Amino acid sequence: MDIREILGISEMYEFIRYLKDIIFDKQRREEYFNKIIEDIDLRTDFIRDVFQAEAAQRKQMKQDYTPDCICNLFYELSTTPAAVLDECAGTGSLAISYIANGVKNVICIEKSETVFPLLLFNMSIRNVTGWVIKEDITTRELLEAYRLEAGTRYSDIAKLEPNIGRTQTIISNPPYSLPWSGIGDWRFRKYAVPPKSKGDYLFIIDILTRLKEGGEAFVLLPHGVLFRGNQELAIRRSLIEKRYIHGIIGLPDNMFLNTSIPTVMICLKKADTESVYIMDATKYATKKAKVNELDGEAVHEIAKNYKNRIEKAKISRLVSIEEIQANQYNLNIPRYIDTTEPEEQVDIRKLTAQMQETDEEIRKTERELAGMMRQLVGDGYQSDIAEVLKLWS
Repeated sequence: MDIREILGISEMYEFIRYLKDIIFDKQRREEYFNKIIEDIDLRTDFIRDVFQAEAAQRKQMKQDYTPDCICNLFYELSTTPAAVLDECAGTGSLAISYIANGVKNVICIEKSETVFPLLLFNMSIRNVTGWVIKEDITTRELLEAYRLEAGTRYSDIAKLEPNIGRTQTIISNPPYSLPWSGIGDWRFRKYAVPPKSKGDYLFIIDILTRLKEGGEAFVLLPHGVLFRGNQELAIRRSLIEKRYIHGIIGLPDNMFLNTSIPTVMICLKKADTESVYIMDATKYATKKAKVNELDGEAVHEIAKNYKNRIEKAKISRLVSIEEIQANQYNLNIPRYIDTTEPEEQVDIRKLTAQMQETDEEIRKTERELAGMMRQLVGDGYQSDIAEVLKLWS
């Protein structure tokens, strides 16, 4: 059921405004939650689609909220975690896929003033323990932080200074190619500073600073991160030399509500790896209405192949660091996965027979036409007909 029908409202902004008023009042908050929870499936983010259709700031904030099939893919790619950190969490869709599978220790980081009350709501109503933090990741400026403690039915919320340390599992669908200041800080001591025009590698580097040794992270980004040059090439080279890139999974285009851009899952591990698992998963797409989807079987197959590093012709292979170095650190998937289909082999005998048959048909038609011309009578025809007949002789 639509959240607006349950609450008797017509616009999403009414819900956001009301949440801001009651979210920190435990009694009012729980009364409100009780009204909502009777008709809601908490295994999915039931407010995401309504919010992004009405209120998401795609043009200004590059916000593209993650569809359920990709949320499920994040979870299935992960080694079963005890806790998860969702960076650029939005309404919390990615984290919710983990909560639905039993993970109850969750950290969510989000900057948007508009979406932040929805994120707090989504985590508290699911009775998790963890943190919901408002932070500008481009600068690491902390704006607000709230500690959630699992209660009888819903999480209690307290405003506290965060103390989260490093995390074993990090997930993120950050804003794609977000312009930022381009001013480096302590995070970039071992890396080039990403260009001002595209902050994609800013988020990768930030995530690595929060990741435990031996930990894993999954980041959804546009394909340009695989092959763009200059500072991004320098960063990509550093990540490859440090053996942090464990896998790359190219996903189908047209999977989001507001953009058809194809994306790639960058799979990071703080553990030595001598090869990168590269997969073209576009063939797993299923067309549904206006978008492409990955059904449950496809999600499971992609995750199984990644975890077991299974090589499949035209879909996936293990690529050595040496091969990537020989390709000047370009990770563009078609360089490593040949998806072209061989042209159908021509049957020469059959083609020759068809040509002979066609030639015979032409000669037969010419003979018939010549016969008809010889029957023509009248002044001036005979010399012209004689010339034409010479061509067919």
